Amino acid sequence: MFPDVNSANLYSFQNITFKERERLPESRKLPLESFLARPTTKMGRYPLMLEQILSKTEEGSSDREIIPVIIIKIKEILSDINVEAGKSNNNLKLNQLEQRLVFNTGEVQVSISLGVFFLV
Repeated sequence: MFPDVNSANLYSFQNITFKERERLPESRKLPLESFLARPTTKMGRYPLMLEQILSKTEEGSSDREIIPVIIIKIKEILSDINVEAGKSNNNLKLNQLEQRLVFNTGEVQVSISLGVFFLV
């Protein structure tokens, strides 16, 4: 996705924020989410396509037995993806909240995402 970067500016390239990276021409000025969501959105269309194929499949064809099983499996995978995406989204929000926390000297610091406590 990104062009080759020489070692002289590799450090600065790796340390820019996601928002800055999204503005680069190499990212086509698209948000990070647009690159991550593509496989799952395409996969969501497969059951619809297979249902259409099934409706046009001849009676007695072995495909009439296989296609419904495939549709069920794809829907199970999509359900798993949604669960994991929700978990990732929750972790991202927790990390963003945690970065906003400010503790005074001597207060116990809490890591929301890891459940870790330590004295500053």
